[in-house]
Amino acid sequence: MESGAAVSQLVRLGLTSYEARAYIALTGRDSFTAAQVSRVAGLPRQRIYDVLGRRMRTLQDGILAPGHYARSWNGATTNGSAARTGVYFVRFSAPGVELARKVLLVR
Repeated sequence: MESGAAVSQLVRLGLTSYEARAYIALTGRDSFTAAQVSRVAGLPRQRIYDVLGRRMRTLQDGILAPGHYARSWNGATTNGSAARTGVYFVRFSAPGVELARKVLLVR
């Protein structure tokens, strides 16, 4: 079954377009990481990295209904500890979009 037709049929069954694309991506392989599912299915991601490229926090990873969204970061890392004062990069990726913005965290 063609991917577009499969998505349409799954949407008719009640899945969202994002859910249908993630489902199709998952059924196409034996194992996947969350990053691979997001990349193959075209799901949005929003992450914060330090200047050395280490991921500090994931703000959004996965399904969102179409629309406008705002996210805030409280300066905490993924494990809950406080990030140090410094420069960080917020990276947003979605189907056809890759954006990165520099932010300054001051404590």
